[in-house]
Amino acid sequence: MPTYLSKIYMVPIDLIGWFNYWKIVNFGPKSEVIVLKNRIVMPHRWTGPNSIRMGSYDSAGKMDAQTGLHRRYDPLRLYRLGIPHPEVHQPSDQFERGIYAGPLLPAYGHFILESLARLWATAEYPDWPIIFSVDERTNAATLKPWMRELLTVLGVLNPVILITRPTWIDQLLVPAPGYEIQYRFAKHHASFLGRVEWRPTAGKKLWVSRANLATNAASCDGRAEMEAALLSDGWQIMHPQSLSIEEQLDHFATAERVAGEQGSALHNIIFLRSALGLRLDAFARDPMLTGHRINHNQATICTHRHVEYRLHRITQEVVLSRNGAHMGKKYAQPDVYLSHLNNP
Repeated sequence: MPTYLSKIYMVPIDLIGWFNYWKIVNFGPKSEVIVLKNRIVMPHRWTGPNSIRMGSYDSAGKMDAQTGLHRRYDPLRLYRLGIPHPEVHQPSDQFERGIYAGPLLPAYGHFILESLARLWATAEYPDWPIIFSVDERTNAATLKPWMRELLTVLGVLNPVILITRPTWIDQLLVPAPGYEIQYRFAKHHASFLGRVEWRPTAGKKLWVSRANLATNAASCDGRAEMEAALLSDGWQIMHPQSLSIEEQLDHFATAERVAGEQGSALHNIIFLRSALGLRLDAFARDPMLTGHRINHNQATICTHRHVEYRLHRITQEVVLSRNGAHMGKKYAQPDVYLSHLNNP
């Protein structure tokens, strides 16, 4: 077969893949809502890092696929994390109706990206209760204060039902998730989340620090020296865990530049209505990761907020220890970080 025919044969396969990727980036998930009748909603339980028992079920115990949790760790592959409970027990409680929101995830970043992903529908159904499933191992049937703060920022006044045991719902409204980690962000959901006006203060440079996080027990050699150099260079150091949600968002809304190590606090840009002219410099926490192994959520968010996004891998850093997403490391000399930040 001539070479040119071989190339022609391969083109449609590549085009289909890239066309699907283009649709994901530009349009994201559909803004569809379905109503399921006479459903049992279960609490959730993680059975592995990418496996969670969850969802709603019909009277025969069959899980509704639309109530699963999906993620995309690369643009063209969908990971279905939601799996059925092995046994659906008889419901203990009953409610007339509710909006299915999925699992109540306690980590800040996952709450923003996944627990809020279906709440765009509250604008059309302001009187329907929001239904979150609770981790059956903790049975924590309360919203954390910062969760309530975020709902207030979004103008969500719906009552909240926390599912701690099998619960019968007469009418279950299931919106399609407006965000799927790490590459899908629907325009209608971006519009729903964009509640804070970007109003930059001239010259304000904001460094979002991870130094005081409770999970940051591992050794971080050289971080204090690096942040001291940033302070001398005119950067404001923000410790988000010591601030209210309103205070955090005010810092983001008034900054001309935002920077920091990759982490969920940088996701706050998602709440800006539009920020054309803002620049986000994110430093990879693990300098060894490349390609799709690097967290892509901030790039996805910045695309929809018209933010200039720059990701930096500091290869002079040395990783000393790893514990899941948390690690100890020896930082590079401060001037290395400043050279990246001061590059126009």
